[in-house]
Amino acid sequence: MNRSCPACKSTSAHPIGEKLKYKFVRCSVCKSLFTRESPLDGEGQVYDEYGYRNVSIPAFIDARCNELVKPFEHYRKFNRFLEVGFGAGTIIRAAARACWDVSGVEMSRAAVEVLRERHPEFDLYLGSLEERRFADDHFDCVAIVEVIEHLVDPLPLLQEAYRILRPGGVAWVTTPSLNGISWKMLGLHWSMVAPPDHLEIYSTRGVSMLLESGGFKVRRLDTFGVNPYEILKFYKGRSEVSTGERLSSGYDINQQFESDGKGKFAKKAINSCLNFMKLGDGIKVWAEKPDVAP
Repeated sequence: MNRSCPACKSTSAHPIGEKLKYKFVRCSVCKSLFTRESPLDGEGQVYDEYGYRNVSIPAFIDARCNELVKPFEHYRKFNRFLEVGFGAGTIIRAAARACWDVSGVEMSRAAVEVLRERHPEFDLYLGSLEERRFADDHFDCVAIVEVIEHLVDPLPLLQEAYRILRPGGVAWVTTPSLNGISWKMLGLHWSMVAPPDHLEIYSTRGVSMLLESGGFKVRRLDTFGVNPYEILKFYKGRSEVSTGERLSSGYDINQQFESDGKGKFAKKAINSCLNFMKLGDGIKVWAEKPDVAP
């Protein structure tokens, strides 16, 4: 069926092009990109095919995740941290190392089984957040990392995250950015434009409007990262990279930056510039549930 904009619900959009038989349009209001049609039954969201059983996490990723969870310390009250769509488990494991009581929900049976085998102490659920039915006002932090771009309508997920967050708690949401360098240079050839897996790519305005429609107050929005390998390969050979190539090249690039102090400083400087100009390929949002308690 034809879709309205998943970010702002506008029905006004103009055509951009076609990829993998899906027609993409761009919202006239918030400028997000999305497929005009919803996937057919059985298409997309085949999470068990992601190969979590064979994932090997480089040490520098764990170290980086330790840094990523540090800002959540500001929100620690009940000591409860939830990740929606935890995948290989890098974020949820970092939260556990920081002494949070962690919970996770995930649609991939393989991902849940692997993390349960390695960490039987974690509270993990196979299914959707809405199905899990946590108590109201339960969590200090809910991380929703690279999830909303997969969903036909992400608003119910965000509304459920809002319900289970305590007043003053935070949702940390990441997703690819349509304001980034890769979209500007590659357009539909960007590997993140990948239907029926990725059904939309949000603009910074679009993701803010989406979170606000779920009741959240956006406190901070950053953009970060770019993969020069993908851009160079396309302009040299007019060939697109696969998801596997994007991930492996991203690991290689980040590992080089994280190998010493100079590299870390350079990476920080690059991301600061990308964020200042809002040209990073990814979006990170800190969105709070208003503190309505007396």
